[in-house]
Amino acid sequence: MIDARSIFDSMPHKDLVSWNSLAFGYAVNGEPGRALEILGAIQASGTLQPNARTFLAALLACSSLADEEIAKLVDGKLFKSSCLERTVAIHLEAGKRGCLDVYVSTSLVDLYAKCGSVLEAARVFHRMPSHSVVSWSTLIQGYVENHENEVALGYYELMGDSRIPPDCRTHVAALMACSSLALREEGREVNGKVVKTQALEKGMAVHSRIDKLECTSDVILASTVVHFYAKCGRLEDAGAVFEAMLRHDEISWNTLIMGYVENGEYELALELFSRMRLEKCSSSRATVAVLMACASLAAREQGKELDGMFVKAECLQKGMEIHREAVVSGCDSDGFVASSLVDMYAKCGSMKDARAAFDRMAYHDVVSWTTLILGYAENGLGELALDLFSQMTSGAPNHLTYVAALVACGNLSALDSGRKIHSRILRSGLETEVVVESSLVDFYCKCGSMDTAESVFFSMQTKRLVTWSALIAGYSRQGDTLPMFDHFRKLRDEGLQPNGITVLSVLTACSHAGLVDKGKKIFNSMLAEFGVKPEIDHYHCIVDLLSRANRLEEAVELVQSLRCEDSYLAWTTILSGACKWNNLQVGEKAFQSLMKLEDRDDDAACVLMGNLYGRAGLWERRAQLLECNAKRKN
Repeated sequence: MIDARSIFDSMPHKDLVSWNSLAFGYAVNGEPGRALEILGAIQASGTLQPNARTFLAALLACSSLADEEIAKLVDGKLFKSSCLERTVAIHLEAGKRGCLDVYVSTSLVDLYAKCGSVLEAARVFHRMPSHSVVSWSTLIQGYVENHENEVALGYYELMGDSRIPPDCRTHVAALMACSSLALREEGREVNGKVVKTQALEKGMAVHSRIDKLECTSDVILASTVVHFYAKCGRLEDAGAVFEAMLRHDEISWNTLIMGYVENGEYELALELFSRMRLEKCSSSRATVAVLMACASLAAREQGKELDGMFVKAECLQKGMEIHREAVVSGCDSDGFVASSLVDMYAKCGSMKDARAAFDRMAYHDVVSWTTLILGYAENGLGELALDLFSQMTSGAPNHLTYVAALVACGNLSALDSGRKIHSRILRSGLETEVVVESSLVDFYCKCGSMDTAESVFFSMQTKRLVTWSALIAGYSRQGDTLPMFDHFRKLRDEGLQPNGITVLSVLTACSHAGLVDKGKKIFNSMLAEFGVKPEIDHYHCIVDLLSRANRLEEAVELVQSLRCEDSYLAWTTILSGACKWNNLQVGEKAFQSLMKLEDRDDDAACVLMGNLYGRAGLWERRAQLLECNAKRKN
């Protein structure tokens, strides 16, 4: 622009065309302020009159400024006030000079929507003598960006009734509206999957229109369809649209991979990422997604002890492969990828690698600090977590950082340290964050300070399920069943339904207190009464309850009839119960079942079975068992 300005200044006669060219040059080259100065200069010249193209350049400049301005909340809505004032001024001036043609009016629709005044955008739209596909699409997109998705779909329907057919951009906006509605919809279970049926119905109607047009080969549109189906929980449809695409770009790969991750299909995400790499396509966003998949899979993996730490070896290996590929592609230096690597290694139990990934980062933001602190806390290294929290140098802690520190304090039962962190939270004004409230309750419960936990709980303006669950879990850990059941009842009286975590805490308390019949009743009514589908942890808990109460045959029957027959923990629990109650028959059944499993700990099982043989006086069988185990190890 320096050369352009130099040539402009050297011109002996500057007409409106040259002024407009310079204004557009500034607007498209990141100097919006200078572009607006041109409009002022034209108005001040006294010889030139701005035309529609002049106002287009000014509106383009305002659009750039709107992208930079941070919106502020006014009467419950977000507005970009400074840019809105400029837009109103340009709008009035353009109207006075009769320059509100279809191009200027469409730009005004776009800019008003960007500034948060979608109502004014609609007014401009409705004053236009005629509409183009661009003006329709601009208004619909404006409503989507302002989170008024139902209104956006209403205009999409109106456009369908007009003589102007939607184009690819219009369909993209409509599908984005449907995807946003899916995020707000609770969804319901269909064939074992949570599907957002209301948003799905609206989006499928849009998709059917697309199939009738000649824009199905548009990569952006096809990727938006994939994104929509993934948000609605219809991954088969998302995959079918993806496979039908003529070509895949980085966005389409990212969209489906992230869709799989968000819907819990982590293995499919990893498989698709491998295909993506075979096609020589790399992406930081896809790398972040599959690292999240590895971290989530690690939560399901049982893990094995290695150098005093429980490591999820299978997921760790997958994560390391992704890390190596990230180094080759060069995306390991991306801040989001680096933080995801720290998280993945921590979730897999390899804090040495997590720390190494953290130390390699060029810059540490609050996300990376928080990720490593939480990693130490969740891996039983609370002292290191608190040391790191005190060393945090770049950026102030956010609410999640404090949560990570409270997790460390709770695991260490470090009441004094946690109280100091509580004071810092109060000074920071973060005490009303839901996750902070529940973490404070959980921390005080773990420290046995139930009075303080209750005080925090009852000081909350809104008591959400996560905080009720934290208090119930606290009483469960203390073995104090009376207040636990009282809060469990009050939770339901408040109109809340317990989730799987809440029910697990209650079942655990029943198991430790020997409340067999009560525990069985709650377990058997989980789905019908609470709408909670029993997961493997619930089965393990009820097996533990039955085993502790010498109802071992029931425990065996439960394991064989339900989904945990191949569970190492379930059979080990029964074997431990058989040892406690000297039940040789059940003990041998549990031991034989353990020996059939691929992922097993032979030493632990043989020690338990050997103890049972010893208690039964079967010393020869005990010796044979231990001898066989020693041979297997050699």
